[in-house]
Amino acid sequence: MKTKNISILGCGWLGIFLARRLLREGYTVKGSTTRTEKLPSLRDVGIHPYLLSLTPELNGQKAAEFFDTDVLIIDIPPQVHKHGEDFHPQQIDSILEAIATNSQLRVLYTSSTSVYPDNGEELTEEAAKPEAEGANKTLLTAEAKLQEALGSRLSILRFGGLMGYDRISGKWSRGSELEDTPVNYLHRDDAVEIIVQLIAQQKWGEVYNAVAPEHPGRAAIYKKNAAAFGWPEPQVVPAKKKKTISSKKLQQALGYNFIYPDPLEFPYTNPDNS
Repeated sequence: MKTKNISILGCGWLGIFLARRLLREGYTVKGSTTRTEKLPSLRDVGIHPYLLSLTPELNGQKAAEFFDTDVLIIDIPPQVHKHGEDFHPQQIDSILEAIATNSQLRVLYTSSTSVYPDNGEELTEEAAKPEAEGANKTLLTAEAKLQEALGSRLSILRFGGLMGYDRISGKWSRGSELEDTPVNYLHRDDAVEIIVQLIAQQKWGEVYNAVAPEHPGRAAIYKKNAAAFGWPEPQVVPAKKKKTISSKKLQQALGYNFIYPDPLEFPYTNPDNS
């Protein structure tokens, strides 16, 4: 199927930069936001903007037009702390109802490596189990709903911690106590490029971990950033739980070479030194 039109449900920190990249590839891009004041900024970069929200019911004008597309990218936060564990799966139900008549639609769902337990092992895509201690059951429920409804028309990207630019490791925990666990990070530039390549190569019906292949300790990264930005160093304590996520399946399937394979070398901009 030739992909021409892509809709991004959630043009936030990742979505708007993904949209810009897709526009450069020649796609027509529709993008949603929940904030009226963001509509002009989406329009200014060439995105067709839509004001949509999921409360968890779908609200907004021209929703049917937004979902009339070749590929739908779902990039919305689950908001468990704000709304509880059932809210995001209910949002997924609303999305599935909205796209039920589009039998050709392909869907890309951005999930998270928080679906995996902290058991100290190197974890592949098969390790996500709802019964595992510490697994993000909200996201696993959302994934399962989408898989049951869409089958081979769905792919899932389980992102590690998204970093880069103004998202700086240690920015919000300056000088605080820190467990020295291996990190499972992903630079935003790699997140964008992975999505672009997945769509271009039509890799549907799969689940992929999207994590930088190197896993340095959190303490080394935080100390480096503390020195770079003049922050107090963290107080390092032994790690109680740890996990390492493998992205080998994604690298092999897409033939993907990471732009930033080592989180110790992630570039950052616009630090908030206040």
